[in-house]
Amino acid sequence: MKDYLNFLTFSVFFFHFQFIEFPSTWINVNLLAVICLARDGLPVIVDVAFKYRLNEENVLPVILKYSNYKAWAGVVRVSALSAIHHSCSNFGISEFQKKRGVIQQDMEDNVRLKLEGNPNITHSEGVYAEVVTLELKNLDIPTEYETAVQEKQSKQEDIGLAKTERIQATTKADTELQVAEEEAKKIKDTAENEADVLLTEADRAVKEILFAFEKEAETLADVKSSWNLSAAGIVSYVQSELLSKVEGLTITSGEPAKLSRSDEL
Repeated sequence: MKDYLNFLTFSVFFFHFQFIEFPSTWINVNLLAVICLARDGLPVIVDVAFKYRLNEENVLPVILKYSNYKAWAGVVRVSALSAIHHSCSNFGISEFQKKRGVIQQDMEDNVRLKLEGNPNITHSEGVYAEVVTLELKNLDIPTEYETAVQEKQSKQEDIGLAKTERIQATTKADTELQVAEEEAKKIKDTAENEADVLLTEADRAVKEILFAFEKEAETLADVKSSWNLSAAGIVSYVQSELLSKVEGLTITSGEPAKLSRSDEL
C-alpha cells in the first residue's frame, strides 16, 4: 500500500476510477496567532492545536460531499476556526487571565460540536471529523490591557494593605481601650471598697460613741434619781468624776455651780 505523508491510508475508487487517499491515523492541526474577539470586544491572540481523524464509515460521505481529502481538510480547519472564535466571544478579557482551563474546555466542546455535529439535532452531522484532543497552547491579550490590569491589581493590593493596617490599628486601639477600662474599673472597685471600709468604721465608731453616751446618760439618771440631785448637782457630780479620773485636770465654772457633792447635800 502506498505511503501517503507517513500515514496509513484508506484507498477508495471513485468516479472514472480516480484514486483518492485519506489518512487513517490522527491528523494534527496547529492554528497559530488566531485573532479573536473577547466578549467585551477586545482582541485576543491564541494558539490552538487539535487532533482529529476520519472514521472509515465516513469516508464515502466525505467523498460525496467534498470530493477529496484536501477540500475536506480545509472545511475542517475553517469549521474549527469558527468554533474557536465562538468560544472567545463567550468570555470577557479579564477571564482569559484567570480561566484558561475553562476556556480550553469550552473551545474543545465547540470544536467537537462543529466537527462531529450535534446528536440531539436531526441532520446535524458536522463535517464527519472525530475530535481527539484540543490544547490552548498560548494566549496573548493587548499590552495596554495587561498594563491596566497590573495597575488595578497594584491598587487593589494597596487597598488591601490599607484595610489590613486599619484593622490592626483598630484592634490595637480597642485593646488599649479595653485595658484602660479594666484598669479604671480596678481603681473604681478599690476606691469603693476603701470607702465602704471607712464608712463601716465610721458607723461603728458613731455607734460606740452613742452607746457610751447612752450608758453615761443612764448612769447620770441613776445618780440623779438615787441622790435626788438637781441639774447643778449633776454638773458638780460630773466635775468631781473628771477630777478624780484625770490627773492635772483644772475645771473652771461660773456661779452658781458647786464643786462638791457635800455642798450640794
